Amino acid sequence: MPPTLVMPGSSDLYFTLEDAAWEAQRMPRARCQPLVSQWGHCTGAPGRNSQDSRVVLEACRQLLAR
Repeated sequence: MPPTLVMPGSSDLYFTLEDAAWEAQRMPRARCQPLVSQWGHCTGAPGRNSQDSRVVLEACRQLLAR
């Protein structure tokens, strides 16, 4: 099974950090890496916030390099 990265937004009230961490603990080879942002449910949305996009792309690059 390939590695999995779960990246919940730290301020997302719909898909909460706590729920994402719980889910990641139950998936083989998964880890939870919160995306710290004030954008709530829109955290990490493409084109919304350039800093969020850089963090997501770097996390993907590292995951795929494994």
